[in-house]
Amino acid sequence: MILSPIDTHIGKKLKKIRMMSGMTQDQLGELIGVTFQQIQKYEKGLNRISAGRLYELSQIFGKPISAFFNDYTPDKEYYNFKHKQEQEHLDFDELRSKEIINLIKAFNKISKSGVRKNIITLLHSIPT
Repeated sequence: MILSPIDTHIGKKLKKIRMMSGMTQDQLGELIGVTFQQIQKYEKGLNRISAGRLYELSQIFGKPISAFFNDYTPDKEYYNFKHKQEQEHLDFDELRSKEIINLIKAFNKISKSGVRKNIITLLHSIPT
């Protein structure tokens, strides 16, 4: 599993704020209704903290929600959504190319010209 940089950052901030307040993971877990193991997962960035939970934590520690985002520098590689979209498009194109090749191979195996003509007619009748 690839951890989100922002989730990892927020988790580290949670741990720092919790420790500075002198609160244990058990105590914090009890306040928000989760186990100390869940707090550990939050602090390691393994589990994402929901907006509602982040609000609860900000209230418990008397900090603005923005305190969890202070000093965060976005990871330009991780958040390069344009690159991700381009990669998905390339993956789709590769899959589509394989399908086209398989279709051509299957079509070329058909010996009767009438059947090939009927298939072409059928393909043209399918709405796109």
